[in-house]
Amino acid sequence: MKQFQDAYDLERFSKSEEEFEAFYKDDLHHLAEELEEKRLQLLRAHRRPYWILFMLTIAAAVYICYFLEWTYFLAILGAWIFYCLFFGISKEVKFQKEERMLKTQIKEELLKKTIQFMNPNFVYKPTYFVASKHFVDAHIFADAFDYYGGNDFVEGDVGEGEERTRLFFSEVTADKLVTYEHRKRVRRWREAAFQGLFFVADFNKQFEGLTTIVPKERRPSWFSRFFTKRDEEILKEMETMDLEFDKTFTVKTTDETKARYILTPAFKKRLMEFASQQRSNKSNAKYRKKEAARQGMNQMNGRLVPKKYPKPFKRAKSYFTFLDGKMYFMLHTNQTHFESNIHQKIDEKMFKEYYQDINRAMQLVDDLNLNLRIWNK
Repeated sequence: MKQFQDAYDLERFSKSEEEFEAFYKDDLHHLAEELEEKRLQLLRAHRRPYWILFMLTIAAAVYICYFLEWTYFLAILGAWIFYCLFFGISKEVKFQKEERMLKTQIKEELLKKTIQFMNPNFVYKPTYFVASKHFVDAHIFADAFDYYGGNDFVEGDVGEGEERTRLFFSEVTADKLVTYEHRKRVRRWREAAFQGLFFVADFNKQFEGLTTIVPKERRPSWFSRFFTKRDEEILKEMETMDLEFDKTFTVKTTDETKARYILTPAFKKRLMEFASQQRSNKSNAKYRKKEAARQGMNQMNGRLVPKKYPKPFKRAKSYFTFLDGKMYFMLHTNQTHFESNIHQKIDEKMFKEYYQDINRAMQLVDDLNLNLRIWNK
């Protein structure tokens, strides 16, 4: 059954929270409970030996204090070293393997079902991501990034017939290699220029030229140094004559006439609404921080280079690009989106964030369809 937006009487592709809650209760609840029990069993099995060793250590320490000399404390240290060398390392390797299997199961059984609920036409590929070519084509960040990767690729068509919109998106990370020399010592680390969700959608209306829309910066930010100098030469800043929009965004274009052709009053209003309605990113931040700490060393260019993991933005930043009939949308959050953590409870709260992130793509299509129908009148 088709659903329609009240204001425009147009088909709506995004899902409401009520629809998601009903879907979770009917399709995900029991499976989520099973995986949550599996997660708890895995944690209990991992922690039990350490708790036993901890209690034995306390008991041994008390006994030594009252009946033996302090040098016997070295025996406790030796026992811990012995356990870590002969049992702890292999146990940790086994635990990490089982943790990866659980994460894979969550994606294959729960996340995949969530994506199918959002749109049955979507295809989900957990280990794929949007190609770097598209990231460069968006002309938001410099094309000279040193590392580019991602995961959780989703693609498919939304709508039917001539009004069908092709869409694909994934998590993406683009890092710069920073080198700092101090007292003849060289330090290198990776710093995220962009981390978040990257969407590419077709406009079923051809236009030429390049137009970028980025959040207004009161002063040059750290991120602005990643713009290419070539783009600074070809892109000219313009005003849209919409005071609220111009206060919120900076618009640059190669062709002001084409930019105004794209940025109709209705579409600017929808872009403003879309950007202002982004949810907070705080709820699962502590789990993502723990996950990032465990991934502190990453392989790049044949060397282990530490990565600085910044705090997630309290509010996501939205960047838009229109280039030769395509729309590129970057949701810069400074965090991962579809990665679970062994310390995170598998419940509706976790999957509600997954639903919200995927729903952003559907909300974009709603806005695009509105714009297309205005053009087609």
